[in-house]
Formats: sequence, C-alpha cells, structure tokens
Amino acid sequence: MSDKCNEEIYKKGSVVMMISGCSSVIESIVVQASKDSGIEMDWHYFAGRGIVKTLGDVKKAGAAINSCMPQKLE
Repeated sequence: MSDKCNEEIYKKGSVVMMISGCSSVIESIVVQASKDSGIEMDWHYFAGRGIVKTLGDVKKAGAAINSCMPQKLE
C-alpha cells in the first residue's frame, strides 16, 4: 500500500467491510491481509470509518481481514 489511493480499486472495487480505527492500524491490517491472501485490497475513510475494497474475491478478502484483526483482551 502507499499514501495514494488505488484508483481502480476505489472506483471499481467491491466493499469487503467497514473498519473502525486509526489510519495506521487500518493500514497495517489491510497490508497484512493483502500479503497473506494474495488479494490486492485498498481502503479509504468515509464518514469516520475505514472502507476496505477489492477487485478480488470479497469473501476471501474478508476472511483475510478478520484473521489480521487485533483480538480484544478479556
């Protein structure tokens, strides 16, 4: 990922999920999920939430994002 938005994913991609968090955490999650899954993803803020999008398989991308999410401590 970079500081610039992937215009193709932004314009033509399907929404994978919406994530709350600061930009550095969202970026880390999306970068790791993309690396682990081999599915290119990008994200942008909309209405205070991170919107993750992809041109690839949305279900697989969502599973990859979920596997990279920090776990809540009980």
